Amino acid sequence: MEEELFCVGCQERWVTSGGAEEPFGSDVLTLCVGCAPSRVLFRADMLQRRREEREAQELEWQREEEEKHNRLEVLRNQVRVVAEADPERMMADTAAWKGRHVTVEEFELRRPLYSINTYTDTQIVSDPRVRVERALRDAGLQHSQYAKEVLSIVTPFDALKHIVSDIEEPQQAA
Repeated sequence: MEEELFCVGCQERWVTSGGAEEPFGSDVLTLCVGCAPSRVLFRADMLQRRREEREAQELEWQREEEEKHNRLEVLRNQVRVVAEADPERMMADTAAWKGRHVTVEEFELRRPLYSINTYTDTQIVSDPRVRVERALRDAGLQHSQYAKEVLSIVTPFDALKHIVSDIEEPQQAA
């Protein structure tokens, strides 16, 4: 059985004698004797082009890396700390530390002239007894028997029970 083959390079047609099977099957590209050397040259040229493209990509990558490195170096130079070494300042007390460790004289100056041994206005106004008394006064009933009974029932606010006095306890003589 005869088989027709076409050269991939020049499209020339030739006929093979039947019976001899192709070692790689019919899907293998075939070249005639005239096109085979040019195909080898073509493949060598393609290989050379791929190498050149790879080298060009490598050079481009190196150039981009160099540009990136330069940009980062410029940025580093912009934010670099420029300070002289000052060990005396480094070992000195900070303002926060000085604020916490006041001297006795400064403490005396900051202390109030007298101590307050009473309730604040907010504590007094929040007492329910004061509010009830004010409501009775507004109604004109502050001196009636009803006002006396209501005021005797109303208990002081719990916050007033727990107030600690600023009065110093008298020291016992030894």
